Amino acid sequence: VLFPALVVLAMGHSHSPFLTQDAHEHFVYSRTSLRREDALNGLTDSRLDRLRHCICIDDVCWIGSASLNVVQPAVHEYERAVALVDGLELKRSKDVDATSEPVDVLGAEVDGTDATVRISAPRIARLALATQIVLDRGRATGELMAWLVGHWCWAMLVNRPALSAFRAVYVFIH
Repeated sequence: VLFPALVVLAMGHSHSPFLTQDAHEHFVYSRTSLRREDALNGLTDSRLDRLRHCICIDDVCWIGSASLNVVQPAVHEYERAVALVDGLELKRSKDVDATSEPVDVLGAEVDGTDATVRISAPRIARLALATQIVLDRGRATGELMAWLVGHWCWAMLVNRPALSAFRAVYVFIH
């Protein structure tokens, strides 16, 4: 038991995202009926023939066919599990009701009708404009470059192999 030695995980600490992800997965898989093998990740299939989910640090998203009627019951189960733990709170400003319409999920647009995951056109346009402004200036601080590249990295998470180019960029920023 670490409490109160570990009250807050400062996200600047290199192990914080890993520890937070691990703790959240433990909570989900020990207190709800969600199963690790149904998570959407590089180790599982991508079929949508059952309830699927994705846990990203402190966020959870559920994906399932409307005909199966499995998303909203899973959300309610998760909410009940959180309510049973003192000190845990849901960030209601992130809540999105189950829908087939395009929804922003962790910075990507998930479209249930088209069955696509992409970065929205307005978001890419804003990012391209910010990049062009920096290029037109001809100079930037390391902090500005870290911000800009961080946003590009987040946008490129939908196509992870493209992220390999960013290692050299982060070395340059440092």
